[in-house]
Amino acid sequence: MDLLYKLETILCPDIPLHYVYNKNTKKWTPRRRNINIISRMYNVNPKDIDKIHLRMLLLHVPGAKTFEELRIVEGELRPIFKEACIKLDLLQNDELIENSLIETTALQMPSPLRVMFTTICAYSNSTHSPALWNRHKNSMMGDFLHQGFAMDQAEDMALQPINTVLIEYGTNCLTIGLP
Repeated sequence: MDLLYKLETILCPDIPLHYVYNKNTKKWTPRRRNINIISRMYNVNPKDIDKIHLRMLLLHVPGAKTFEELRIVEGELRPIFKEACIKLDLLQNDELIENSLIETTALQMPSPLRVMFTTICAYSNSTHSPALWNRHKNSMMGDFLHQGFAMDQAEDMALQPINTVLIEYGTNCLTIGLP
């Protein structure tokens, strides 16, 4: 049995289903018994962007033996894991986020919409938070506009709770490009 060939076709989480790592020889050997195996990968904090993209590649790129091999896409070595994920179309499309905000705008009041937007900014790895804010800010500050506040005051009032929660997540409005 050609072990190398088979390992090159298996994704990282599936290797323990078929192989056992021998600590003495420091090699993977075929599993002899067919027993139930639970394979797992550790969770990664969504704010640890590099590890998130590494984990994503491990779940989708079969047979990579080094971190460098994970970053090779279409024969070209990408400088960081995120770029490899982008080239492989593994990252969440901002269209999904956009559609979710549109749907929530139609169904919710401004306050829950701001909470959703804050969650998106804190966890989604979206690089388009400022554009999302600009497209949906009127809905997110609608309650303040309805109360008669001027546009700039309403925007400040809507951004204050967003910034407060983002600080709890280790970032803030300015860091992600919001006013």
